[in-house]
Amino acid sequence: MNWNNLWGYIHLILYFSNIMTNKVIIYLTRHGESEYNVLKKIGGNSNLTDKGLHYSKVLYEYFQNDKIDVYTSNLNRTIQTSKYFHETRAYPELNEINSGICDSKTYDEIKSLYPEEYEKRKINKYCYRYPKGESYEDIKNRVTPFMEEMLGSSENRLIICHQAVLRVLYSFFIKIPEQEIPHLEIPLHTLFKFTIFKQDDEIKKVELYKHYFSM
Repeated sequence: MNWNNLWGYIHLILYFSNIMTNKVIIYLTRHGESEYNVLKKIGGNSNLTDKGLHYSKVLYEYFQNDKIDVYTSNLNRTIQTSKYFHETRAYPELNEINSGICDSKTYDEIKSLYPEEYEKRKINKYCYRYPKGESYEDIKNRVTPFMEEMLGSSENRLIICHQAVLRVLYSFFIKIPEQEIPHLEIPLHTLFKFTIFKQDDEIKKVELYKHYFSM
């Protein structure tokens, strides 16, 4: 038996095995319940309610025995949700959609104050841009470089951010028509686990697991 040839075969097997099994796990979750969630207001920079603060503790306990990198937006409600993790990084790219003149208002208030904008948004939610604000298309443009960085790593990641942003991030893993993105259900206190299998930096397979926390 030629041992040099044998070791060569083993190295080749290991090499191709590593290529085929290269994977990254990315967890997505919304911040805990905020004061504006209770008031049904959009945007803003409100703090967490007691229930939301409890979620921050429950979320930490879920991961406390795991090595994981944690990312948040720059807004209070995501930073407070990550409060028990020892090290986190805040990225403005993960901030909630900028709702412009509609910020900190309820949809009933928007309908009353800006009826034309209210109706325009219903026609095409993906492309609709709030006056002095953003659209879902704008969110995709600002988070794409961030997601490319996340997918280029082999470290497990937890991303804590906001409903509109998470809808867009979700669509990076599960391909859906753009017009359906604004209608994705992203409940509070829910963890989405994406196990992403890659080959030559190309996504080949994605497994999705959802965990609902009883609050």
